[in-house]
Amino acid sequence: GAAGFPYETEPNANWVQRFYNAMRRHPRSRQPVSWLGSGNLAVQRTWFEAIGGFRETLTACEDVDLCNRLVGSGTSIIADPRMRSTHYGDPRSLRALFLGELWRGRDNLRVTFGGPLTLRHLASALIPIVDLISVSTGIVALVGGYPVIALSLWMVPLLGAMLRAVMIYQNRQDRGPLVAAGALLVAVVFDIARALALVIPGSHYARRA
Repeated sequence: GAAGFPYETEPNANWVQRFYNAMRRHPRSRQPVSWLGSGNLAVQRTWFEAIGGFRETLTACEDVDLCNRLVGSGTSIIADPRMRSTHYGDPRSLRALFLGELWRGRDNLRVTFGGPLTLRHLASALIPIVDLISVSTGIVALVGGYPVIALSLWMVPLLGAMLRAVMIYQNRQDRGPLVAAGALLVAVVFDIARALALVIPGSHYARRA
């Protein structure tokens, strides 16, 4: 029903863009996947029309929703390495990364719980919720005079970010302490933005700027 491949970042990418690109899984051979970004996705017209196309009520995550409904309707999505696509819009700074994910994460829960509840989908929905609860509760504990409890609560999102950083690190060809530190920094900013997206409506204008 559909075929495509995850983006590659631009050839002259800086360190933030290279680490951001490492969050994308690039299969080495053609294989079925649950989701692909719509910037490099070809969908058979019959399937596109059968599921009603993109959901116009969504501000973001519309390609995730489209893929959920394609798979749910009985067809497959194929990642094919021959369908290469260079993306020149990857964030060039941690600030741009934060603003981009703050905007991109605004429809995350709505789309995730509307599709198949796989392990990947549940993690995408639950991690921001847990992070937001842990950070906000930790602030309350700190204000209330319980710094040890606050630090313990703040360790929860940090551990989640460390798991994401491990994935980024494994997808990099180079290794070392600086690579590990960069992976963790990008993962922390990404996770914080996705958590705050649950309560702060990200601005599309800020993201584009």
